[in-house]
Amino acid sequence: MVEKRMHIVFNGITYEPKIRFRVKDWKSSLVMEQLQIKDPTWLVQYDRHRNCATVDKDAPTWYIELATLHEMICVGGLYEDIVNKALRNGIEEGIHRCESVERFILKIAGIHRQDYVEARIKMFELILEKHLNPTMEAEMRNTLDMLKSER
Repeated sequence: MVEKRMHIVFNGITYEPKIRFRVKDWKSSLVMEQLQIKDPTWLVQYDRHRNCATVDKDAPTWYIELATLHEMICVGGLYEDIVNKALRNGIEEGIHRCESVERFILKIAGIHRQDYVEARIKMFELILEKHLNPTMEAEMRNTLDMLKSER
């Protein structure tokens, strides 16, 4: 398990949220093999019991940090106050929750913004195609549409 603080400056205010993640070789996962997924495209999954994200070992550090923060806010319910200060409408609930958090991440992604957009598009497309998270499909489709508009 890795714990580290991110350093985010937004609207002149510095935030240092702590992120927690562990890495996993998604390519060697039995589930990926059963679903015939050869490229897990930097999958990220939130573990509520450990209060951390599980990220693909092949993902670059910048992606691991941004995707972990997204999961901790969106699924874990942490650091919502930062997002609410950063976005005019704050976190919108329901179908727009994931999109709201993703919009925040795009605001802090810096030089990795476009790479992050492309990586997340691939990830959401894979999750939707393979029905990896059926309970959140509506939210993911909504977020995917927003990400595609950011290309």
